[in-house]
This record gives sequence, C-alpha cells and structure tokens, in this order.
Amino acid sequence: MTYVIKGTSNRAATCDECGKDVQHPIQLETIDLTGNPLGHRTYVGVDCAAARTRRSAKAVKADAARADRERKADARRQAEREAFSQRYDQAELEWLRETYGVTTIDEASERAGKDWIDVWTEARAALTELD
Repeated sequence: MTYVIKGTSNRAATCDECGKDVQHPIQLETIDLTGNPLGHRTYVGVDCAAARTRRSAKAVKADAARADRERKADARRQAEREAFSQRYDQAELEWLRETYGVTTIDEASERAGKDWIDVWTEARAALTELD
C-alpha cells in the first residue's frame, strides 16, 4: 500500500496502526501507483506514519507541517474567491437595478431587446474595477 501525508488532525485519536492514543495524529491517504487518491484515510502516530511511508519521523513531521500549511492556504484562497464572488454578484445586481431596473440578466435582456450575452458584456465592462 502507498500513502501520502495529508497533514495532522487537531483532535486526539487512537492510532489506526498500533492503537495508542495520539494527541495530533498524522492523516495518511492511500494512493494508487500513479498517485491517484483511493479515498481511504487513516490516522496514525508519527512513528507509525514513518513506518507506513518508509520515511524518518523527522521527514513525516515536516511533510505533515507542509500539508497543513497548504491546506490553510487553500482554505484562505477559497474564502477570498467566495468573498470576491459575493462582492461581484452584489455589484452586478446593483448595476442591473440602476441600468435596467431589474435583478437578472435575462430580465435586462428582455427589457432592452438585446441578447443576454450583450447585457452580460455590458455588465462585465461596467464592473471591471472589481477584477
């Protein structure tokens, strides 16, 4: 079986390998020979993670810390994308109300007698400062 280190867990757990209580277990995910995840995660202590991955405990800790940093950065980027999307949607709604007196591009298209893509293009041009 091949494993990839996915980081640590903040909850105490019992090691899936040896049964000991672990304060910050290492999350391991099984992968196939081409590196594709198989969807099965286990929680183990550092020593058991080192044995399963055939790496040193120091390397396991470093990889887990790196994976934790990446996970936090991914969550931050996702939150930023969601915040931008909300700001953009709100600005588009305000633009539609001010320009066409409606709340959807389809309604604006119908009211203006334009194709929806033309209204969408107008909206994009008007909202470029948000990009």
